[in-house]
Amino acid sequence: MTKTTPQATRDYLARLAAALSDVQPDVRAEIIAGVREELDGLDAEAATARVAELGDPTFIAAEAAAATLAAEQSNPTEPSPSRTLPIIAVLLLIVGTFVVPVIAPIVGLVLVSFSAVWSRREKLAAWLIPLATAVILVVAFAITSAVQAEVPNVPTNPLVPLASWHLAILLPYLVLPIEGIALLVRANGRGWRTVLSLPEWRR
Repeated sequence: MTKTTPQATRDYLARLAAALSDVQPDVRAEIIAGVREELDGLDAEAATARVAELGDPTFIAAEAAAATLAAEQSNPTEPSPSRTLPIIAVLLLIVGTFVVPVIAPIVGLVLVSFSAVWSRREKLAAWLIPLATAVILVVAFAITSAVQAEVPNVPTNPLVPLASWHLAILLPYLVLPIEGIALLVRANGRGWRTVLSLPEWRR
């Protein structure tokens, strides 16, 4: 509004803002912006006539509140899912991997699969990353052993193959806690809400 804005326009917008004080901020801003646009550029006489046509601001506020309430009732907010299952899942991956090897991480991955707070892509990655790590290490060590066996006159330490296989088994167990932390961060960042309740860009 400028200094040339009619007093009728100023008064009406002030009354409208006061009447809409209990309405949701985005709805209030939209209504006030629309009314301001209606009155913008009108002289005092035209503004007074238009204000009379728009009616009492309290009725506008009441209609806005009723419409907002109806919209909320027709689209009820989905209740937040229990955090117990996903928290147990990540704890089994982070801590259980070292306390109860094999069993704890497998149970943790199964719980991740049944939880609604992670997407299908995240669940698939949770299973494939440890398996892929183990396979890559086994293949790498097998290739290294084969190359060493083909090189003549090079003494081979018998403990090297044994250590290599142990490392291939242990490394996935280092991956699992890191994976559990990543899943925990993802779920916590989304407020532990189900994936389907989130907008597409946050999934």
